[in-house]
Amino acid sequence: MATQREEDAAEYLKKHNIIELLDNLSGMLFFHRPEKPREFLIEQLEQLKISQQTGMKGPNLFNNANLNAVFGILDPTNQKHITFAQYKQALMTLGIKDINECPDGANEDRISHETFKTEAPAEGAWSGSDAAAASRFGSEPRRISAPVTCRLNWWLFFHADFRPHFPGKRPAELSMGTVHARSLDPLPMRGPELGVHPDDIEAPEIEHEQKQEVLENKNVVVQQVHIDGLGRTKDDLLTYEIKDVFRAKNLIDVMRKSHEARQKLLRLGIFRKVEVVIDTSRGDGALPNGLDVTFEVTELRRMTGSYNTMVGNNEGSMVLGVKLPNVLGRAEKMNFQFSYGTKETSYGLSFFKPQPGNFERNVTLNMYKVTGQFPWSSLRETDRGISGEMSFPLWKTSQTLKWEGVWRELGCLARTASFAVREESGHSLKSSLSHSMVIDTRNSSILPRKGGLLKIHQELAGYTGGDASFLKEDFEIQLNKTLYWDSVLSASMWGGLLLPIGDKPTSIADRFYLGGPTSIRGFSMYSLGPQSEGDYLGGEGYWAGGLHLYTPLPFRPGKGGFGDLFRTHFFLNAGNLCNLNYGEGPKAHLKKLAECIRWSYGVGIVLRLGNIARLELNYCIPMGVQSGDRICDGVQFGAGIRFL
Repeated sequence: MATQREEDAAEYLKKHNIIELLDNLSGMLFFHRPEKPREFLIEQLEQLKISQQTGMKGPNLFNNANLNAVFGILDPTNQKHITFAQYKQALMTLGIKDINECPDGANEDRISHETFKTEAPAEGAWSGSDAAAASRFGSEPRRISAPVTCRLNWWLFFHADFRPHFPGKRPAELSMGTVHARSLDPLPMRGPELGVHPDDIEAPEIEHEQKQEVLENKNVVVQQVHIDGLGRTKDDLLTYEIKDVFRAKNLIDVMRKSHEARQKLLRLGIFRKVEVVIDTSRGDGALPNGLDVTFEVTELRRMTGSYNTMVGNNEGSMVLGVKLPNVLGRAEKMNFQFSYGTKETSYGLSFFKPQPGNFERNVTLNMYKVTGQFPWSSLRETDRGISGEMSFPLWKTSQTLKWEGVWRELGCLARTASFAVREESGHSLKSSLSHSMVIDTRNSSILPRKGGLLKIHQELAGYTGGDASFLKEDFEIQLNKTLYWDSVLSASMWGGLLLPIGDKPTSIADRFYLGGPTSIRGFSMYSLGPQSEGDYLGGEGYWAGGLHLYTPLPFRPGKGGFGDLFRTHFFLNAGNLCNLNYGEGPKAHLKKLAECIRWSYGVGIVLRLGNIARLELNYCIPMGVQSGDRICDGVQFGAGIRFL
């Protein structure tokens, strides 16, 4: 039991924050390691006194360079953003207690570098003291706890006196000498079952040793890279993915390139888990500054199954799939998929082959059968086809070349189908070459806050066989700008032309359709333009534009949580769809597209379902309605991925 004198001493230490002050001074001392420690401590106390009297910044332990280094480790591919989970765990590692749960970019799960530096402790905060101690010495109340300050610096500046690796210990149990590095950024895969969830940041425990040395700015050499756990994967495939690790020059560079290599390995879609262990080199020929990097991998099973649901443009479907990953040992993938939806049923077999060392360059072969119902046209269509496509990056664009051969069977959906639809019924064969180019700088494809999209698609049919001959061009443009009060202004434009080649008219299956909750709101689904007896036949030319303002919900209910998934939506849409007489010339075409413009405006609520889809519930007021158009005046519900 403590004596009265001991209790008085403890109360005195607590009252005057002596422990916190000494923690801070010792942290500063260990970090800077001055040659004259007494003079250094006196200088720090004098700076604190000046800070209290003048309000100027007091001494700090870490600065923007340290924060940049932390962010660089979390963002090894230099995307200029990290996930919210990474942001939150990093601030906890830094020792920040009162974390902002709703920083800029939280809705899109993309925290920028500037936001991270803003939410992290500023240079003016004297890291290492608590709020009470800081207030006593005149600096702003801070959010950093003293022990974590030391942990941060040991995380950034690893000491050189590494301890030996003991066989039998798991990587997480290794001593301070081994850096257990994990990627913190989930990677997009070609299926949700292959996604990798973000891991937590693991900061090594502090072990005080007599000899300590800063390695960040010193040269190191990666002598060996090991990959443990390989089964059917070929070694030559992985050589391309890890070769940059050997080019690292210092410890931070080794960590960054190791994380980058880990991301490349996971992106292949053949590993369920990849962990990285960095340790000092051992054995004959080991250099004093040599490092060994080990990738511990767990391969996916030879066969995996999946079950999920998909949301299309105002339709939903259930999808069952079977995948054979890494079929030939070089990241090939074979996939069988069956989909049953509200308007479409399909099944298909595909084979995917990436180029070793360049995953963005890949080839895909497909065989499929698709049966769809189109009630707005009283049409049923069954497609049986094969296709081959090649994707590759070019400068800042994503390019795709595709050949497709499809046997199409058109039929009437109801006995009341119009004569024009019955006339289109029957079998046809289409063989076409197509090309698409995409530039996408948006931070999210579902509900973006900034960035733009440019998509151009061309299709040429008839020159490689078949009885369908046409040239089809369409484009999509979208621009997004963040405004004040967390609001976003978005503008978009769609357009397309279908030019028949020869004397044969275009098919109802190849024309454009417009209208509905995902395009011109306030009109029924694909119920604009040419029609016959109530069946809509599509058009050979169209354009559509939209202007949108997205704002937070009034009074911000549920801010920082579920409420941030909702946005208030103000919109103005316009467009037109028609058939063109290509003998009249471009001016006549533009004049016809500018006539009889349909437009609408309204307000509603938008719900973002992660990065899967979005839902809209709008009150619409359609204007410019033409004879034969079907409208949806009032409340309209929409679900999908691609919205005007």
